[in-house]
Amino acid sequence: LTGGESTKQKISISRLERTKAILETISYIHNNYRKKITIPELCQLAKMSKPCFSEYFKSITGLSAMDYLMGTRIFWSKILFLSRGFNMTKTANYAGFFDAAHFTHAFTAYCGMTPTEYKRRYQKQSLYEDLQSRNRNMPIQILRDSLEG
Repeated sequence: LTGGESTKQKISISRLERTKAILETISYIHNNYRKKITIPELCQLAKMSKPCFSEYFKSITGLSAMDYLMGTRIFWSKILFLSRGFNMTKTANYAGFFDAAHFTHAFTAYCGMTPTEYKRRYQKQSLYEDLQSRNRNMPIQILRDSLEG
């Protein structure tokens, strides 16, 4: 930055750079949710220390990075259940869970019901609602919200 810029401008640029880095990690999560993803990997991608990354990620998304990853995996598991009719094991593997027991536990904790109960209860109805909800939290909206806040 040049000497003529104010401190406020410097802070805004720094904030914009951090927001961009977080959006890149969100995009990475969306593109790689099926793989094992670690916090150190995300910190490296964002070029931030773990405390800085964790704090900034949560300030932008309202969630920890691991909760965001889990939510992404659960979201896609719902899609697979409802649109493709995958069974629980296939859904668990496809959505990035490495065993059905962990998937069932995570799904139940996140949704308040087992995957089987969810599939029976919602079928096609909740697919549209989940997509609408997820679209409100996509990275572009997160960027807009963080820049306005």
